[in-house]
Amino acid sequence: MRYDWEPNDQQNWEMNCEAEWLETVEKNYKLLKVGDLVKLSKSNYPQYKDSTGILLQTVGEGYWEVFINGNSHPYRIHDEDITEIV
Repeated sequence: MRYDWEPNDQQNWEMNCEAEWLETVEKNYKLLKVGDLVKLSKSNYPQYKDSTGILLQTVGEGYWEVFINGNSHPYRIHDEDITEIV
């Protein structure tokens, strides 16, 4: 165990990690809302490559229930696999 560290070392490390995390969140953050028209990732959902869906509700943090092709998709879909149609 290391005893020669300064209390500020830990604090500075935590602040740097938080700043890096916030920077990545701001770059990747998508503001999705219920009712948005969306397309799904072609690589993960090839069966829906030309289809448009509607966001119905959130299912946990970062996951959505999507209404597509006349049905609610049977599994939750991660927001990284969703592209909003503007």
